[in-house]
Amino acid sequence: MRPSVPSTLVTGVICMGRQARQESAFDYYHVIVRGNNRETVFLGPDEKSFFMGLLENKVNEGAIDLAAYCVMSNHAHMVVHCDLVSLANAMSSINIQYAMRFNRDMGRIGHVFQDRYKSKAISNEYHLLRVIRYVHRNPVNANLVRFPDEYAWSSYNEYLEFPHIIGEHQKQFVLGFFRGISEFVKFHRETDNDEYMDVPEEIERDRTRRAQSVILDYLREKEIGAAAIGDCQAERLASLDRNSARELIGRLLEVPGLTHRRIAGLMGISTNQVHRVSLGRMKATNENEGEAESAVPPASPFASGEE
Repeated sequence: MRPSVPSTLVTGVICMGRQARQESAFDYYHVIVRGNNRETVFLGPDEKSFFMGLLENKVNEGAIDLAAYCVMSNHAHMVVHCDLVSLANAMSSINIQYAMRFNRDMGRIGHVFQDRYKSKAISNEYHLLRVIRYVHRNPVNANLVRFPDEYAWSSYNEYLEFPHIIGEHQKQFVLGFFRGISEFVKFHRETDNDEYMDVPEEIERDRTRRAQSVILDYLREKEIGAAAIGDCQAERLASLDRNSARELIGRLLEVPGLTHRRIAGLMGISTNQVHRVSLGRMKATNENEGEAESAVPPASPFASGEE
């Protein structure tokens, strides 16, 4: 019997073990496609434009609605409004078409994308707006541009001018949460400490950025400035007394996803010091919870009105 050809050899997409996708009651999803082995698959303007054209085709066909997108060099973010079946069909078509053209133009064969795509359900309007901002700020966080409007391969400028790929109704729905364009722009100049779905290297970059922000804010708060000790952050951190160091460690422990090893590396201290602070905080939390429980009087056996 002739063996069947794996579908990944045809589509150019590596399909790892599939997990059931989380369904959004809100019908909005944050979606990512990523180059295989972190390869640059959106090489330049032609490739980025072609991928955006595929997105536009699916919007025009009525298969999906787009609330945001951003095409980077080795991955792309999308905020999609549709049901899970429509999302799967649209992303399969887009990935196959892009992989075929990319392989043809590059004179290569094999996988282009890792997995079909990643998706995460968006739960409500508040979550939606923050994900859209995260998508639009991707080039800023990657230090490619200073402001979102300077990047040509995202939907940010479609909100400021005429929509091209995102639909007019999606644009008006999103802008309806703001009192004018100026508030929309201001919202995009702000950041938050939430962690969003992304490729691993960008997640790590954002964790480090948030941690550095916590450190700098603390040093300013304690007036441990560069003028007094020098421009070296390591020297400024080394000048912290024991209580201040423990306080800063505590603040860094609140940064989502930041490991004890990473905190130790950022502060120039041992991992054991971070462990001790973490254990102390856990012990204090457990003791406070125990005191709160003991302060609650036992329920009356007749509380329900039954005798």
